[in-house]
Amino acid sequence: MMAGHKDTSMKEARIVLPRSTGAWPLIVSHDALRTRLIKAFGGYTSTQGTNFRTDDGALNFTDAAIYDIACDEHKDATFDKLFQIATEAGRALGQKAVYIRYPDGQVEIAKIDAT
Repeated sequence: MMAGHKDTSMKEARIVLPRSTGAWPLIVSHDALRTRLIKAFGGYTSTQGTNFRTDDGALNFTDAAIYDIACDEHKDATFDKLFQIATEAGRALGQKAVYIRYPDGQVEIAKIDAT
């Protein structure tokens, strides 16, 4: 640890979602996600990326919004909040699944029920 810095024992979690579906930007759904992340964790860092995947053998890619969240690795409530927020956002964005990396490093492609 560097001098003058406290050990906060925080880790980084990540949620990756598409920035748009076809011609439709998903501004309203991403705004709601941003608000939820700020309320739940106090903030986040967002970057842009590209999501590559194969669907039925064909390579597809989409612009992605990547949300990095500093949070407590040792609280079950943190994992539950991340899962709930990510899957609700994915559902609002019309996704079948959402990428979640938990603060302990585990990764889940969480399936989203169409409700």
